[in-house]
Amino acid sequence: MKKIFRFIAFDFLFMGHLQSLGTAGIVLISTIYLLKGNFNFILLITTYLVFQFIFLNDRYLGVAYDKKTNSLRTAHILLYYDRIPFILGSYLFLSIVLLLIYSNLTALVFTVIVLIFGFFYPHYFKNLTKKIPLFKNFYVSLVFSIMVLYPYVFFGKHLLLSKLTILFLVFVFTESMFNQIALDIKDYKKDNQSGLLTAPALFGERAAKTILKIVALSAVVIAVLLYKISNCNADILIVILTALFVDMLILHFLGGKKIIAFLLSAGNFFIWLCVVLILIMLNY
Repeated sequence: MKKIFRFIAFDFLFMGHLQSLGTAGIVLISTIYLLKGNFNFILLITTYLVFQFIFLNDRYLGVAYDKKTNSLRTAHILLYYDRIPFILGSYLFLSIVLLLIYSNLTALVFTVIVLIFGFFYPHYFKNLTKKIPLFKNFYVSLVFSIMVLYPYVFFGKHLLLSKLTILFLVFVFTESMFNQIALDIKDYKKDNQSGLLTAPALFGERAAKTILKIVALSAVVIAVLLYKISNCNADILIVILTALFVDMLILHFLGGKKIIAFLLSAGNFFIWLCVVLILIMLNY
């Protein structure tokens, strides 16, 4: 049992499940508070499958590099390395089938585009950060923020870019930038060796933490506007305060260079999902 529990825990932490479920959290918030829809399990599981395909593929392709920089994750992924192509195929097949049965052609096209950009990220787009400063951060944050619009496409609703939708999209983008820069501080040495122009590699670790504080302050300003435009919705306020509180925790733990800061950065959106699920249960 200990081995099974250890395997599940390591897989959850190392193989992208936190981020995939976090993306589902963004989609759930958009569905309930922007689209005024109901909890939809198919939408959430499809979102999870799509992003788990992207993250697992990234880990699979980066295993050779990880041997030098992340021996613990490498040891874990090698336990089932040969089966990963089958797992990736299963994620892809299930997500397409669910979309064909429960959604529409537009959602399928949208999903395929996200998959393509996610698939080519480790092949091509990540290396553009060697030429374009912070490209990786903007690229990843853009993908996360675009998922705010996914429920509209999934349910075939008219995409009305209200002030609330735009602000939430910007808030997700800002929070994602915060998370990415925090994680770049963790990877500062290996990114520097690889020639990736991340904030710590460009300006140094201390300056990167200052930039992180500025991004966090920007998130506070956007959060205030988001709350006002939502007509002081109590549930949205709870989500916003949770997000900002996690940001403060990350900044606090980064000061002591504690590993929990990076775990919180990776799982920030997952915490959003947990909070919204609790709010849904309390409302019922």
